Amino acid sequence: MPTPTSPVESGLRLITERLSVSAAMLFASDPGGALRLLSAVGSWGSDALALRSLAETLAGDINVLDVTGAIEGARFAAGARLGDGEGALLVIDPDGRTPDADWNRAFADSAQIALGLVRSTTSDGAMTRVLHEVAVHPGTFDERLTLALVRLADTVGLDGAVFARAESGDWTPEAVFDPSERLIPTQRIPLRETFCAFTAQSDGPFAVQDAAASPLPITEPAAYLGAPIFVGGKCVGTLSAASHHPRSQPFSEEDLALIEALARWIGSAVGGRDTARQLAAREADLSAFFDAAPMGMGMARLVETAVGTDLEIDAINQAGATMMGGVPETLVGALASQAGFRDDLSALWLNACRTAFDTNQTQRFEFDIDGRDGRRSLATTVARIGGDDDAPRFTFVTEDTTETRRAADRAREREAQIDALVSQAPLALFATDRSGRLSMSRGRSLDVLGLSVDHSLGRPVQDVFASAPEAAESIAAALDGGEGIWTVDAGDRSFRIQAFARRDGRDRPCGLIGVALDTTDLGADAGADASAQMRSALLKHLDHEIRSPLTSILGYADLLSEHTPPDEVAEVRDVIARSGERLMSALDDLLDLTLLDDDQIELHPTPVDACAMVSEIAETGRTAAEARRLALNLWCTLPEGHIMLDRRLFERVVRHLVSGAVAAAPGTRVDVKLKTYGPEAMELSVLGGVPTDGLGIGPNLIHRLVRAMGGTAENVPGDEGGWILRLPRLHAPIVDLPEADGWTGPAPKLAGDGGHPNPSALHVASEPGQ
Repeated sequence: MPTPTSPVESGLRLITERLSVSAAMLFASDPGGALRLLSAVGSWGSDALALRSLAETLAGDINVLDVTGAIEGARFAAGARLGDGEGALLVIDPDGRTPDADWNRAFADSAQIALGLVRSTTSDGAMTRVLHEVAVHPGTFDERLTLALVRLADTVGLDGAVFARAESGDWTPEAVFDPSERLIPTQRIPLRETFCAFTAQSDGPFAVQDAAASPLPITEPAAYLGAPIFVGGKCVGTLSAASHHPRSQPFSEEDLALIEALARWIGSAVGGRDTARQLAAREADLSAFFDAAPMGMGMARLVETAVGTDLEIDAINQAGATMMGGVPETLVGALASQAGFRDDLSALWLNACRTAFDTNQTQRFEFDIDGRDGRRSLATTVARIGGDDDAPRFTFVTEDTTETRRAADRAREREAQIDALVSQAPLALFATDRSGRLSMSRGRSLDVLGLSVDHSLGRPVQDVFASAPEAAESIAAALDGGEGIWTVDAGDRSFRIQAFARRDGRDRPCGLIGVALDTTDLGADAGADASAQMRSALLKHLDHEIRSPLTSILGYADLLSEHTPPDEVAEVRDVIARSGERLMSALDDLLDLTLLDDDQIELHPTPVDACAMVSEIAETGRTAAEARRLALNLWCTLPEGHIMLDRRLFERVVRHLVSGAVAAAPGTRVDVKLKTYGPEAMELSVLGGVPTDGLGIGPNLIHRLVRAMGGTAENVPGDEGGWILRLPRLHAPIVDLPEADGWTGPAPKLAGDGGHPNPSALHVASEPGQ
């Protein structure tokens, strides 16, 4: 930067630096009111007459003008009249801009400095000399600030000077000039103990010629001159000079003008520095987020190449580069057609950007890629950034939607399982929206009830059950968050209907779920009381084991349809999986009814690692235990080795006991223990809760299956009771089969008739040809 040739020019140089403009012009008014150019810095073209005409159009406030085509080499201009028509300040720049509030405040401060420069031309020039020295100093802001303090103290005839922050009731020095090292405190002190407390409350300079003669309660320093420093219209500190001795003469107008001009310069510089620090902090935060974001992010722009329009990547983070199969260093600056992307992916991306440019609307496209972890599903969203139409720029965000898609696929699989369940059961399921209009209906009894899949959707559920007098009240109760029960006769069939509130993610009622159970044939061969009890038990079982998981599946399926964020996909997937497992368990319970009616259960013993199986089953129940804040404890002290068990029946019994105990435990723990019992038996105990089910088949089923496996089952009473099972511990024999002449007879088989298994039925060859 060339050295300014005059003090006024030095002041203008400070103004251009603060406002980040290329040129500034200062005009003074002659006695007739006409403007004449006093000084100028920077490049402003050669049309001086047009610039003066422009300055003459300025009013008293800040004027921001678009001068494209009117002034050579300029697109932006701003200016203001100074004082009481004493002159004008005009700044211009070749780039167009829209000033923000910070820039406008900086310009207002600059206008006050410019007014001081105009007035200094008619005085002895002390202020302009100081501003000139500060402006031409080549050092940093802190070095220029120190120089300003030295020149201020020298010019006004005091012993030292200080720039201090005045915030939160404290006075904190930031820059100090004190040769005696005894005049100005160097640490924070209460603001009320300083003359700066009065300066911070004033609009301009505040002076104390002799503190001892002043009515103020402060006696040190002996003489004081200060001015408030404003940033954004708020006083943030003071600039002051002080002395050990009182002054014999009052401070002059020139002294007041100098400290006020320096205070405005410091305020403008501090405001710019604080703004720069804030912007730097924001940029650092954004950069850190950009670099560490789990989703792919970046910017790209459309460019014209020799072969047509292409997409050039301007920026991309690590996650995005990894998804694209590369690294940021090689992808930045690369064209999409040359970055190793598939042709269809490049075309999708290019078309999305073109559409976003034409419609100015966000675009989204999905695609699959093959990565190191297998095939992944990705979705990219692009949006245009305003700017140059010749090379339009776009932001893009790429998300890994693999788990979302898999969860949706699992939800569809669970839905198919539900369809299979309800299509074979004597019931129908239906759901409504908030207004009570049917949104889902499933089951083999739909046609009888008038709930056909093809014609019932959107129909008010009240119309379907209009013939039942208690239905309307029950439906209203369910829609309000409660539940209702009523009966319906349709043709020669009887149905018992239960309706329950369906709830959204915030646990607010959003419709209802209903179960219609065909009770016509239940208990036909039993007495009326037994029939009613069976119907009630089956209905309660279906209510508990079907309604709750179905509510979760429907609710979380809605969430999936609304593009669940990636960090919530795992939770949604787990809820749907657990709910589906409960539905399948309900179907198992219905099938268990057939086991109770069978006279014989055929055993198929195979070598089984009992400890491993019990551990695996206990681990699957750990999630449910944690959800109920239960401790699920497991001990297994069986000797190593496999034993002969019917894997299917043993797993059925253990899974029923563990899951039932977790669901019914009233305390804080469930204990599962597997140990030896005598030389040829083992004991499995599951304590902490007694498994229950709505049909009452659990205890009978456990006794039946354990007896079939040759063991005994004991139910332990009490709130924290459970079950103790004792089963034979038949060691699996080790068989050495020869490579050629091995055993060619039938496979080993163990059959039982409901009592103890017959060990002699196990036939294993131990010698070749035996």
